[in-house]
Amino acid sequence: MAKREQWGSRIGFLLSAVGSAVGLGNIWRFPYQAYENGGGAFLIPYFIAALTAGIPLVLFEFSLGHRMRAGLPTIFRRLSKRNGYRNWEWIGWFQPLLAIFIAAFYAVILSWVFYYIGLSFTLGWGADSGRFFFKNFLNVSDSPFEFGSVNAVVLALTACVWFISWLIVFRGIKGGVEVAGKIFMPLLALMMVILMFHQVSLPGAAAGLNALFEPDFRRLTDINIWISAYGQVFFSMSLGVGTMITYASYLPKESDVTNNAFLTGLLDTAFSLVSGIMIFATLGAMAAAQGLTVRDVVEGGPALTFVTVPEALSGMPGARIFGPLFFLSLFIAGMTSIISLLEPLTAAMTERLKISRRKSVSVICAAGFLLSILYTFRSGLLTLDIADYFSGNFGMLAGGLCELILVCWVLKPDFLSDHANRISDFKIGSVWKFCVSALTPLVLIVMLSANIAGLFSSSLPNYGGYPAAALFVFGWLMMALLVLLAAVAQKFSAKRTKETLLHIWEEFSDGKGGKP
Repeated sequence: MAKREQWGSRIGFLLSAVGSAVGLGNIWRFPYQAYENGGGAFLIPYFIAALTAGIPLVLFEFSLGHRMRAGLPTIFRRLSKRNGYRNWEWIGWFQPLLAIFIAAFYAVILSWVFYYIGLSFTLGWGADSGRFFFKNFLNVSDSPFEFGSVNAVVLALTACVWFISWLIVFRGIKGGVEVAGKIFMPLLALMMVILMFHQVSLPGAAAGLNALFEPDFRRLTDINIWISAYGQVFFSMSLGVGTMITYASYLPKESDVTNNAFLTGLLDTAFSLVSGIMIFATLGAMAAAQGLTVRDVVEGGPALTFVTVPEALSGMPGARIFGPLFFLSLFIAGMTSIISLLEPLTAAMTERLKISRRKSVSVICAAGFLLSILYTFRSGLLTLDIADYFSGNFGMLAGGLCELILVCWVLKPDFLSDHANRISDFKIGSVWKFCVSALTPLVLIVMLSANIAGLFSSSLPNYGGYPAAALFVFGWLMMALLVLLAAVAQKFSAKRTKETLLHIWEEFSDGKGGKP
């Protein structure tokens, strides 16, 4: 059996893991979520969610990956086979396939960011940044089914994003992913700190920071605030798609997974706070310049990144310096995330389908690019919005819930805590087990139920006001297709492998951690 790759250093692993967690969601999603959910009051459930779900789940996924030292399909197959249960290998295929589904539209968003890096040197979006983005640049159609023509610029830049991703992942863990993390993450941190200090020095920035941090404690009794906080933590820390499990599987045998998990969670939270300060200082300055309140200029989603922020930059000193710096930061954050999304399926295909890493990466990137083309049409922003909603609100939550049910309810989590405690300085016990066995699964069930009820409630409009048929085709059908592909992959991989139960046990047991 070929020797499994390993990270070259702990800092390389940490920077790559944090790079996976830190992405577009930290820079635009966290500030807007905080503002819409009670300002400073949102930070209370957010920090609680990070401590009771985010960090415990990162530790759960790190421990699982490090304990089993394999790709996702192999991990879930071994767990179910060794304990005589039904084959849960399909979970190990669903999560990596979901990651590629996310990477496909992520790459298109990064193509927009790529374009805006060049545009920001001349403030080329003009006086009406909204019209430029929606009409001049994307020429967005009126319906998800009104495809229109392909945007040649977006298509070409999306191909560049996929090529860069292929080039990095193709070179392996130590020579590609780790090197990228060591370069990208310090650079990203430096640029974001520079931007933050510059933006908070602008006239009116204080009003923006008040809007972000001023607490409205009455909102704490609203369960939706808590659901939003847990959802943001789950989304932000890149959980439920197999990245953290796969990354941890490349760690050396005696790595301290507990400290690594805490550092990853805390650094991700720190990036979110810095992003919030940076964005809302910008919006405060923009509101002051126009004689408006911050609420009048705040928008979420793509509008915040590609409309509001460019408009704010246009009226600021040094815009031609700090504009490119902002969009370059956004691009780097997105690249570290998309690289991490490719690794779980790469490891799965290499181990279970016996395909070389280079061929696996090439096939994955080619397939991902073909799927990305769907989002380069005039309807791309609309179909992308639906895909983003379903992957984050259903796919990731369901993937995380399935792994917790198998490991914590069927097998019990003791074999993971025993393993983590044996190799880590900081010991975990009953509190961690309660979080991953009871609290987090309950929260995920509530969130999934609330999301499904919201889509099917007759008293509420469909998500985004889209036709039900569009939600079915670009949302439910896509999720169902991923489950079907996972089942097919499980069947196909079963024919390709020659592992026996004895071989499985000998490789997976080192005689120290006990059996799961």
